[in-house]
Amino acid sequence: MSKIIPVQPGLKMVFNLIITGLLALKVTTAANLSGNISDNISNQPLSGITIWLENTAFSGTTDTNGDYLIENIPDGFYTIIVGGTNYKQKVYYNFGIGIYAGLNNERKQKLPSKFRLSQNYPNPFNPETTISYEIPDHSHVTLEVFDSLGRHVVTFFDGRQPPGIYSVSWNATNDQNQKIASGIYYLRIRAGQWQEILKMTLLE
Repeated sequence: MSKIIPVQPGLKMVFNLIITGLLALKVTTAANLSGNISDNISNQPLSGITIWLENTAFSGTTDTNGDYLIENIPDGFYTIIVGGTNYKQKVYYNFGIGIYAGLNNERKQKLPSKFRLSQNYPNPFNPETTISYEIPDHSHVTLEVFDSLGRHVVTFFDGRQPPGIYSVSWNATNDQNQKIASGIYYLRIRAGQWQEILKMTLLE
């Protein structure tokens, strides 16, 4: 889950997850949702990013221009999720579609009050586990995994993130997208002066 920002359809917002980018959302008709995702620094479009409505079959993927379109959505309020291969993040709660468009700014979620790293779930795991953490203010966040010998395995994120509750799905691969051996691994998060380490167990 992430920071809730009141929006009207068509308004751009800046968000940070595994990528940093601009997310533009607008309702093109009563039942369509379209938008664009581009890199916040270079302004280059990002392709292959999936956008979907939680607990539904409605989804879309950005093309080479960073554009996406989700069609024939029934009127209602939806949670919008953006994600890639190893991560996902909820970027809007109660986003109004159709006759409810523009009403989502009346519904807000509470932001975290302190830094927190939750134990991955499931743990032990195979082949995938979910990692969740909370950031109470804008911070430079580094989230990474090391093996039992202290060797670096994978970095999920290294950059600035706004306040919010985030989750990352890990499929037990390293930075080269190679499967790793079963065993004990350590998850470390650093945000400003705060740091926490948790033990994870990958089963055969």
